[in-house]
Amino acid sequence: MPPAGSEPGHGTGGPGGPGGAAVEPFALPVLGTSWLDRGFGYGVRRGVLALCTLLFVALVGAIGTALYLGFVSVLPAGARVVVHVLEGAAAAVALAAGWVGQRRAGAVPVSPEEVAAGRRSAGRSAARGFGNRGLAVLLSPVLPALVAYILGRSLAAVLVRETPREIGARLDYERRLAAAGGGGVTPDRPARPRPAPRNGPSWR
Repeated sequence: MPPAGSEPGHGTGGPGGPGGAAVEPFALPVLGTSWLDRGFGYGVRRGVLALCTLLFVALVGAIGTALYLGFVSVLPAGARVVVHVLEGAAAAVALAAGWVGQRRAGAVPVSPEEVAAGRRSAGRSAARGFGNRGLAVLLSPVLPALVAYILGRSLAAVLVRETPREIGARLDYERRLAAAGGGGVTPDRPARPRPAPRNGPSWR
């Protein structure tokens, strides 16, 4: 089986291989192979990812706020003030905790194998989430804090130069280049990463 990210027909090659076999970078979801040269297309795709992430958090926040307000509306006026103050403090702590937690997680590379496994499990996770709508109603008293935690993690995830998936894909690409003997290095050509292909599908 060829390594993750390699295209059919490309061998792994080696120092004694015939001219060195081509090594293809792993195509990440949405980013494709644009993470390799980090050009204009990469910037656009990272911007789209950040915008979609923040829009998702805004949608979750709107739903959570509506459920929370429905919960506190049955409380006396004095109790509502106390609950609002406690909820605000909890949301501030949760926002900071989400930011710190994601910053730590962002330093751990995500391998292409883990990305592929995540693609396969995405549909099953979505189906389970759809069946847990009743749980959101039960969590309505603490939903603002949960949304703040999600917001903290989301901001920390998008406001980075290189995501964990990109780090893992780059390490995998460099490892396979080294295993292939530098990607076909010849005495008169120094070793350097081959530019990502620009004419293939990349929105996967």
